[in-house]
Amino acid sequence: MTFLLGLIRHGVTEWNAAGRTQGQRDIPLSGEGRKQANALGTRIPPDGWDVLYSSDLSRAAETARIIGEHADLEPVLLDVRLRERSFGPLEGLTRREREERWGERPFDTPGVEPAADVTKRGLEFVREVQQKHSGGRVLAVTHGAFIRHLLPALLREGAEPEGDLNNASLTILHYDGRKWRCLLFNGNVPVS
Repeated sequence: MTFLLGLIRHGVTEWNAAGRTQGQRDIPLSGEGRKQANALGTRIPPDGWDVLYSSDLSRAAETARIIGEHADLEPVLLDVRLRERSFGPLEGLTRREREERWGERPFDTPGVEPAADVTKRGLEFVREVQQKHSGGRVLAVTHGAFIRHLLPALLREGAEPEGDLNNASLTILHYDGRKWRCLLFNGNVPVS
């Protein structure tokens, strides 16, 4: 059975703009992030998707709420498995601060959620929504590192897209009953 999964990275926050690691800290959207969510929401067709899920962290949940209002996808279903990777002691630090304190491989620091755990909860979410919404079209608002860990787990080796994953971007994956394909990666809507 075919299945369509749209992954949206939340709108920008003040910490994104400052280059600070957010992880599971509950940092709200900035004004610019709200504009981004509105711009993307106006481009999501009301009949294009069946349901909208979101991480429970406020930056994702607010992005989803704004998109849901535009696309007539309410209520937003919150799921903690869609949360960003926990970066533990790295949260709140810039790249320079991380490297000064933890060296060149800061993501191997004790207290940082292992990448395999992020992938595991992402795959659990995908399997569950595939069963619950068989043949459906599911949107999920989540986080950058989460999406970056999930894509290679779903797509065949070497097929995951490269490049930046911008805030308020849409990535669309299609499952044809045998394998996943990426139909759109990092689709953005300009903010006026």
